[in-house]
Amino acid sequence: MNQKVLQKHVTFSHTGITLAILLFLGVVASKFPKVLTTDTVRFLYHKNWLEMGFWSALSISSISLKWTIQSQESRFYKLLHLITLLLALSIFPLPMFNSSFMDGHFTIGIDWLVIDFLITAVIFTPLELFKPLNPFQIKFHESWKLDLTYFVVFDLSIKFIVFAIKFPAEHFLNSPKLSDLHTFVQSAPFLIQLISALFIADLAKYLRHSAAHRIPFLWKFHSIHHSTEQIDWMAGSRSHLLDLILDRSFIYGAIYLLGFSNTVFMGYTTIVALQSVWAHSNSHINLGWLKYVIVTPQYHHWHHSKLKEAHDKNFAVHFPVIDMIFGTYYGFKHGFAKETGINDPEFPQFGYIKQFLYPFKRAKIKQDVNESH
Repeated sequence: MNQKVLQKHVTFSHTGITLAILLFLGVVASKFPKVLTTDTVRFLYHKNWLEMGFWSALSISSISLKWTIQSQESRFYKLLHLITLLLALSIFPLPMFNSSFMDGHFTIGIDWLVIDFLITAVIFTPLELFKPLNPFQIKFHESWKLDLTYFVVFDLSIKFIVFAIKFPAEHFLNSPKLSDLHTFVQSAPFLIQLISALFIADLAKYLRHSAAHRIPFLWKFHSIHHSTEQIDWMAGSRSHLLDLILDRSFIYGAIYLLGFSNTVFMGYTTIVALQSVWAHSNSHINLGWLKYVIVTPQYHHWHHSKLKEAHDKNFAVHFPVIDMIFGTYYGFKHGFAKETGINDPEFPQFGYIKQFLYPFKRAKIKQDVNESH
């Protein structure tokens, strides 16, 4: 079997296994909605289209089982694929979304994990396959399982993180002195509020982000995000939990301080999620002059580059003009970033737990952050 055919089999087998696991998780969540589904999206769920989605996913995953068997996957993955499909099929006939279970409060959003992964995979996987920034990077590289772990941890923890930040922020910022400011901000049209929220959040992100590169203690945690040497749409989720909490605290704190409406906040979180995934994706679409207005993968990949000249550049998430203002702009005349990652031989390239503990175990603090990244 030649390399191209083998890669095709591996792609189909991995896709099938992933779809089988998502199918199983989705079915389990539907049986225990009070605990495992997200209250804000339950209105989307209707039994008819859920059943249609189940049978469609089951069919696709069953067909891909052929490639799993033919590929050079271990017996564990072949068995996992088969068992997951059988489990999903066995529990599917049980009652779904009993109305008495729809009054849950704080839940574990297994359904959101499934939805988020499917949406981002459907949007960005074709872009990486047909419009790659780095055409030589294979889809299922040696770090994809680690990145998938970070994606799962991020999705399952984000609701807790938002709650942990939002509750104290609303408590401490709920001052009568700010009520006039909040009223003024919320009186603006939705689009004006949204663009303003994006710019304010990007500015807050810039300040926090640049500090994480320049302060050695903060860099120990932020270096996890820069450790990937194969950047794709899943790599954007690779962040240490403490670095993630600090990052969201700065951004959400700025939004809460100015009092943007909940609708604007939801719009912002949706845009930043898609923008962040796209900026890290291995895709390239020529946007013409728009590439100077919004952050693109080509722009952001330089931020992850091992090239010394690109260190501590391109911090912005939405608008390159912020980097232009602060003198940290690394433009498109330099082409495409070749190598990404960090220059630290002590860094554990694999293992979520090892990387989580790494910032606490480092014996020496680097005097020059740039040399480590």
